[in-house]
Amino acid sequence: MDVPFLRSTTLFPDGFFMQKHRPVPMESMHNHNHVEVIFPDQCDLDFITHAGTAKARSGHLCLLWGQLPHRVTHCSGQGHVYVANLPLQELLSLGLADEVTGYLLSGHLVTTQQAMSGDDASFERWLTDYMSDNPALLELARTELQCRLRRQNNMGWAGTNEANALAAGTSKGRHLKRMHLMIRFMAEHYTQPISVSDIAGAGGVSDGYAMGLFQKAFGTSITSYLTKLRIYHAKSALIETDEKILTIALDSGFGSLSRFYEVFSQDAGQTPQNYRRAAR
Repeated sequence: MDVPFLRSTTLFPDGFFMQKHRPVPMESMHNHNHVEVIFPDQCDLDFITHAGTAKARSGHLCLLWGQLPHRVTHCSGQGHVYVANLPLQELLSLGLADEVTGYLLSGHLVTTQQAMSGDDASFERWLTDYMSDNPALLELARTELQCRLRRQNNMGWAGTNEANALAAGTSKGRHLKRMHLMIRFMAEHYTQPISVSDIAGAGGVSDGYAMGLFQKAFGTSITSYLTKLRIYHAKSALIETDEKILTIALDSGFGSLSRFYEVFSQDAGQTPQNYRRAAR
């Protein structure tokens, strides 16, 4: 069963979703609001990412933060690639080690040191559950995927300690560390009334330095990115829960219902109620 690859970021669903397809090179860089959990089965993929070039090897579990531009440049083998897309905050809630998080958030492809038997069957089962339209099976697939990632966190990922150690003493390494601290703080606290000063403080830099560093790295402001995290949280809640709109607005970090409606309508082009109906 193939689930076609979504080339346009405008077609990416919000929240958790899965794909399976025969990999092909991409014509241009793209980005989106997910962390990709990539599993190539009987094929290899070459990537170019924000941090350089990398290879996703057959049978190896890989992580890539989709917010930073990336693309597949070459594919070998006749197999398929599974891709499970998770919200950033969901991945961070699994307790990744700081060196792994820093490696991921700086644009690197994070991979396992060795293949683990049974992953191919697991991904095929999770994809079948995802396509079943059965909410209970969907939640089981999501939970089992989280458990697999927790297990990998305990087993360790390839190269992250060494790469971070090599970069630590350089100017680029210090910038990446500050970015990592600020992004992690945002991902863990965006539902709270945090400010630019709070975010800059998490990175140990001034407000102006933080805003300049963030704009240069991501092409957007800290406040815009913070709003996107909140909107993304709200969209996932609208799709996956039956909570009232007011509850979702406040739980997503918006101070008032009117502000939520204003920002959401600008982003989605429709009201939260219409978005929920259309998504379902």
